Amino acid sequence: MGKLLTTAEAAQRLGISITTLNRWANNGTIPVAVQAPGRTGTRLYDEAVIDAHADTTTAA
Repeated sequence: MGKLLTTAEAAQRLGISITTLNRWANNGTIPVAVQAPGRTGTRLYDEAVIDAHADTTTAA
């Protein structure tokens, strides 16, 4: 696992809102690398996964 990004950082890289990123994480579109305990625990995303997904969404 490489560098971890916060939800805000990941959403910014993808060019989407935090709400959309959370929806994608909830439905499995984007994997969460680390999630703190609890229903509203902080989520962290693997930078490489976010960058790869950004490449596929902007290539279309």
